[in-house]
Amino acid sequence: MRVLLYYSGLVLQTMGFATMLYVFMLFFGNTRMGALLNLSLVGIVEFYVGNYLAKLSRIK
Repeated sequence: MRVLLYYSGLVLQTMGFATMLYVFMLFFGNTRMGALLNLSLVGIVEFYVGNYLAKLSRIK
């Protein structure tokens, strides 16, 4: 169970980082600020949920 939590946390962290990288690239284009804020929020939530799951798997 811990291995599943750990790797799902890592996947979510990676997805959050990739989403934030995508937002960073969109920032230099012609994108509305609302879309950037929404995607940033999604990336932040993905990253922190992944971080929580990875930490949860390390607790004994």
